Amino acid sequence: MPNVSCSLAVEADIQTIWRVFLDKVEHPERYMAHVEKTSFVEDTDEYAIREIATSDMTLREKITLNEREGEVIFTLLDHPFFEGDVKHAIIPPAKDLVNGLPVVSVTMDWKPKNKEAQMIETAGRHELKVHVEEATKHIKQVAEHLQKSGKIQAPD
Repeated sequence: MPNVSCSLAVEADIQTIWRVFLDKVEHPERYMAHVEKTSFVEDTDEYAIREIATSDMTLREKITLNEREGEVIFTLLDHPFFEGDVKHAIIPPAKDLVNGLPVVSVTMDWKPKNKEAQMIETAGRHELKVHVEEATKHIKQVAEHLQKSGKIQAPD
């Protein structure tokens, strides 16, 4: 599966966007549809292992935070069809722009593990692109809302 990515300028400061990234780690149900249960099965200084249960499946992922680089990486673990990761990144505004905005980038890089996964990939390529775009827009909306109001809550 080729990389699917979306990048959007956000009218919020980098610290606010980072808070939204952390909220997404802790409360994925605010950002992803159909999440029924979330549990952390391992949590170290370097990474956390999280399980997300939906009505269809349980996803297990390794989450790596790098605040200095403004990145959160969600790496699939033990998935029956795909391997790879989803990276959320904050790109600071260019130093030469007085009113430049930071950019949020979400990149999904999943690769099929077998023939069945290749068929799923082919059939769902458009939906995957839409999903990544919607996820990026949602992060932008939440960060801008938080910047204005001072509290995290998913927009209706």
